[in-house]
Amino acid sequence: MTTSVPSTPNRKADRGALAQVGTVSLVILAILGVVASFDSVGRAIMVALSYLIISAVQNNLASPILYGSRLKLNPVAVLIAVPFWGFLWGAVGAILAVPILAALKILCDHIEALGAMGKFLEA
Repeated sequence: MTTSVPSTPNRKADRGALAQVGTVSLVILAILGVVASFDSVGRAIMVALSYLIISAVQNNLASPILYGSRLKLNPVAVLIAVPFWGFLWGAVGAILAVPILAALKILCDHIEALGAMGKFLEA
């Protein structure tokens, strides 16, 4: 008698879907902001297209080149770091949280005494 084990969900696909939800919601918010500020539909379309182009370049070109496949961060550590740095430095802290965490991971990987912390920060 054999039993089948259900496959684990594809986490990379889930993260991609979540990124698309974020992009769509931010495009909608940007369009609403432009429509509230200006009476031109053309400006709203330009804002939406600009955001989509910038987001696509950042997600598909800049991030993979800058972060590479070697730097993988623990999602729990990221979820802790973003509100922590956001609380300390506001929006700038929230934006800089992941690069700070990545730098901390690299530092921990190169210092033998902090090796355990580097392993925790690894995905």
